[in-house]
Amino acid sequence: MIKKIVYRIIKFFFRIDIQGLISINQSLQSSNDSYKQLNTELLEQQDLLNEQIHHKELILQGNNNEINILQKINGEVKSKNDDLLASNREILQQYEEIKRENQELSGEREKLVELLHVETDKVQYVNSKLKDVEKKCESQRNTILQIESEIDSYRDIESKQLELVRSLKETLSQNQTELANSREKSEIIINLQQTIDKSWEQITSLQSELNLLKDQSLTKAEIEHSKETALNKLQKIEGIVIQHKGINVGKRAKNSIERELTEFEYLGVFLFNMRQFNKGDSDNFPDVFYPKLNTPILKWHDAKSNITTGITEPLLAEALQILKTYATDLEILENINLSIKNRDYSYRPDLALFWQKYNLCIDIEIDEPYDIVTRKPIHYKGSQDYLRNLYFVNQGWVVIRFSEELVYLNREDCVKYIASILKKITDVSLFDSLIEDFHPEFVPRWSYEQAEGYASDNYREKYLNIDSADVFNDPFFDDSPFTGVPPGEDILPLVDYSELESKLNQINKKYIRLTTYPFEDHQILEDYEIKKQVYKIGISGFDLVEEKITFFPFEVILDVEGLDSPFKYPLYNNPDNITDDKLIELVKEAIYSYSPIRIEYSDAKLAITFRNIMFVSYRSDSQDYYGDKQWANYYDEKDSLIVAFCNLRNAERNFYIHRIRAIQLFDMKYFGIGNIQSFKAALWYPLIKNDFRLCEFISKLIPSYMKETDLYTAGNYAHYLLLSGRKEEALNIYRKFDGKKVNNDLGWREMNLQDFIDLKDIADYKEKFGEAIELLGWECPPNNE
Repeated sequence: MIKKIVYRIIKFFFRIDIQGLISINQSLQSSNDSYKQLNTELLEQQDLLNEQIHHKELILQGNNNEINILQKINGEVKSKNDDLLASNREILQQYEEIKRENQELSGEREKLVELLHVETDKVQYVNSKLKDVEKKCESQRNTILQIESEIDSYRDIESKQLELVRSLKETLSQNQTELANSREKSEIIINLQQTIDKSWEQITSLQSELNLLKDQSLTKAEIEHSKETALNKLQKIEGIVIQHKGINVGKRAKNSIERELTEFEYLGVFLFNMRQFNKGDSDNFPDVFYPKLNTPILKWHDAKSNITTGITEPLLAEALQILKTYATDLEILENINLSIKNRDYSYRPDLALFWQKYNLCIDIEIDEPYDIVTRKPIHYKGSQDYLRNLYFVNQGWVVIRFSEELVYLNREDCVKYIASILKKITDVSLFDSLIEDFHPEFVPRWSYEQAEGYASDNYREKYLNIDSADVFNDPFFDDSPFTGVPPGEDILPLVDYSELESKLNQINKKYIRLTTYPFEDHQILEDYEIKKQVYKIGISGFDLVEEKITFFPFEVILDVEGLDSPFKYPLYNNPDNITDDKLIELVKEAIYSYSPIRIEYSDAKLAITFRNIMFVSYRSDSQDYYGDKQWANYYDEKDSLIVAFCNLRNAERNFYIHRIRAIQLFDMKYFGIGNIQSFKAALWYPLIKNDFRLCEFISKLIPSYMKETDLYTAGNYAHYLLLSGRKEEALNIYRKFDGKKVNNDLGWREMNLQDFIDLKDIADYKEKFGEAIELLGWECPPNNE
């Protein structure tokens, strides 16, 4: 083995093929030995012949007769011997040449042997070095194995540390949520304490007033006279006009309630699904409140007083006459009352509209910031107006509220606003020319303190341009203190939410997820409980996304379910700040499933914060609102910059994906304005790509109400159903909206026929659209058949 290595080394370094030379030498030696053997044989033959000759000569001497023969034979033998000698000479010459060559080869062999010794020494040296290297390699191999073992050990430690970090981050995130929860509760406690202090002051004040009233108590005759006089009198409770059927002093008599019940007559039900029935108190003017679909409508009755109160009511009533030029059957009602459950007085609308064709009743209220005579704040945020609004919508009435200033200074816009509400409810085009290019301007509603400031500054007197409050001394108003039972929660109808309450009580989980109306999106709550709040009952709890205590009335809750964790997956840790595939996929899933996310984020200054962000979208997919272009741009390449609403900063923020150090997706979906807008055309983009997998995914996200009310969404959804084989469902949708107007210039049928034309050249769409047109009895334009 070593010789072969040496021969290869010699061949490589000296280009001498030792193995070949040895083979040649061995061949020559073999030939030389053969020639030597042949020469020996010839010599032996020659000796034998010489002996024979000598024997023959002796025989010739003895036998003369045989001499000639022997001579002849001898001549022949000599001749052969000569030939043999010649051959022998040639062989000898060849032998000499071979010998010379052998000598040369021997010299070369000696040189090669010498060289071989040198190379052998080198090989031995190399072998020695190789052994040293092998020893070092073995030592290094052992070191590597030890290092690998240590690396495995460190990896285990790192894995445990990363798991510990992940666990600590989850704990930190949870502690942050609990801290926010505690802060929220602390703020609520402080606010409650302030409310209690203020209520105590009010109680003290009311106690003083009660004592004063006791000192000035009426005699029985005076009370009877007061009742008789009050029958035709109007009074105000926190600025809300009511009309008495008799002031309730003390405990109400049974016959009073029975007398009132005769005035409760219903006109049918509210026919429109406005999906905005759950609304809090007004924050702006103008504002509108809608009843639920199929709410019974309480009929009004004529007031005993025939005068419309206030300065601006007659002005608005006159301005509203223009609506009758567009809808001649629209009635403008003045001086009407609406009976109140469990009370012996009625609410009195400032103005009202009744459209019998649509069985539509609208209460129009004009709100002043303070009573111009008593100077007390009225119609402020948190006043009795909200209860009144709830009562009207629960009796099937739409409520529209304006500020007095807006009515007095800009009645034209008030009329247009009312016309826009009529169009929104009924979807008629009667008022289109009136409200063309109309965009309402909203002004903030005042608080109690602001109303006090307005009264101090004579704000009403200034915009009404009056010098004295004497114009408000209405003889039909009773300015004496109201001593009856004011409106309260008991005037509202009782609604049975026992099913939801029972379901909530059976949940034994730390978290709950609510599905809410109308978008069918979610909220996740902790520390939840059933609670009453501002005339409503519902579920209150700490919202883990927005990190504040929130309240959801039962009327907007579609479903409730328990959760062990608020997150879809365990926390994913990215401590090296790299944009890896897993992180990219989690961000993409959050965007397209509308999941808010909790992130640990490292900003440009390396400051690390935990944040809850929602309405997450790629920066390039957000134009006017978050994610309003995300389906239009779905097939485009995405960048590494996302935009979202950051709850920590309470503002929009941009985030680089690679700076997200940890991420968790909340197990919920939550839509913003841009998300809702994007649904209108969301199905169109995968349809033109023949991508039914994405169509199915999007169709499950789109809220049901959009499929039922938005004609663009409904049309695209019907196309998807038709093209995916659900023909009957699609045809039902096409028929349901046939005859409707999508906008002023486009009808439902025309829109869908144009869609069929635009999509017909994709896959097998043309055949399916053709069949649908035939079944629907529609006619395609001749040049597009």
